[in-house]
Amino acid sequence: MPLPENLVAALVTGGVIGDGTGGECVRGIISAPDGHMLISAEPIRRSDSTGPSRGTLIMGRYLENGVLEKMKKLTSLSIAFFDYGDPAAREGLVPVDASLEGASSAAVGFFHSRDGQKISCIGTVEDVAGTPALVLRTEEIRRTFLHGMVAIHYYLILLLGISLGTSLLLYAFLRGHIITRIESLRNTIITIADIGDYSSRVDIDGDDEISDLSVSMNGMLASLERGQQRVRESEERYRQIFDNAQDAMIVCQCTENDQHIPLIVNVNAETCRLLGFNESELRNSSPAGIIEPDFEGGFPSLLEFLEDQRTVRVNGALVSKTGVRIPIEMSAHLFAIRDIRTFIIVARDITERRVYESMRQEAFEQIDKNMEQFAILNDEIRNPLQVILGFILIDECAHQHQILGQIEEIDRIITELDLGWIESEKVRKFLRKYHGEH
Repeated sequence: MPLPENLVAALVTGGVIGDGTGGECVRGIISAPDGHMLISAEPIRRSDSTGPSRGTLIMGRYLENGVLEKMKKLTSLSIAFFDYGDPAAREGLVPVDASLEGASSAAVGFFHSRDGQKISCIGTVEDVAGTPALVLRTEEIRRTFLHGMVAIHYYLILLLGISLGTSLLLYAFLRGHIITRIESLRNTIITIADIGDYSSRVDIDGDDEISDLSVSMNGMLASLERGQQRVRESEERYRQIFDNAQDAMIVCQCTENDQHIPLIVNVNAETCRLLGFNESELRNSSPAGIIEPDFEGGFPSLLEFLEDQRTVRVNGALVSKTGVRIPIEMSAHLFAIRDIRTFIIVARDITERRVYESMRQEAFEQIDKNMEQFAILNDEIRNPLQVILGFILIDECAHQHQILGQIEEIDRIITELDLGWIESEKVRKFLRKYHGEH
């Protein structure tokens, strides 16, 4: 059977046959136009392999599916051949080496499938002439890798289970020994803060940092209790002094929105007694409605003066609920409580003082009048007495000596009255100096 011409040409091109003088054995693949062929060529010689070649014995077989199946059984591998340069050789594969990314389809190396479950090796198969003819692709399931992944999954599940179990045990331990005690400490502190009873104490058992913290907090609560007690005692002293003061005391504060309009925030019992109001009626009312200072411009001018001087003492009047004006001597002071302008006004009822001063003035006026009349009376007594003395000396009589003696006695008494008038004048001047008008 003659060989196909295209096969003969491929054998010649591949160097399998030539001028008939070759003596080398050739085994490999040749690329024919109608497919790839496995060939084996041996020179024909004598049985003892000597002598010149009488020709070439060529045995060949196309590389077809049957051959591939036998090769797969012999190698226990999944084998596939592709034409050199066929892109299908790398279809669905990802190179293991990043340097093969973007390389030609004929590049050789290790690859894995896109799902990572198979590994492939691609190599080039040369023909008998040494020219790349085929691309060989072997593929194998990554059993070790998959078994490793399964082991990793089980390990992760086991690790997760151990972690979860450890976490639950740790949480139970923390819950029983730390969290519950901290929550109890927190709830106790919140309760103490809500009711404001700093005499309560935190009761946490144990000998650790939490119990040490509870001891420290008990010490802090004891300090707060002592501070609260001092504040309470101070407030009680202030309240007792404020309520039992004999002078009217009025505390005013400016509002946070308007620092220039003071309102009454507190009054003592004496203020309520003088004015006839109760405390609730006066609270949050304007002090200008009940206080009339003897100050030019009235109460607003008094506030402006306080802004500069911080304190002032003036006379004035309190207006009672019935409209009666009660004369007072008042002292006003300005200070700040938590950055809020605060005024305290202390007013003393001087009604009795005014009555006393009026009576004293009348007494001094009467004394002055009496002293003046007393001086006139002495002169009026001496003048007639001098006349009597003159007549006795002119007209002597039997009882002249006795009459002159009585006249001297009367003059002595008048002289003593004059001396007493002088002393009374000194007393009057002293009284006017220290107790009267200056």
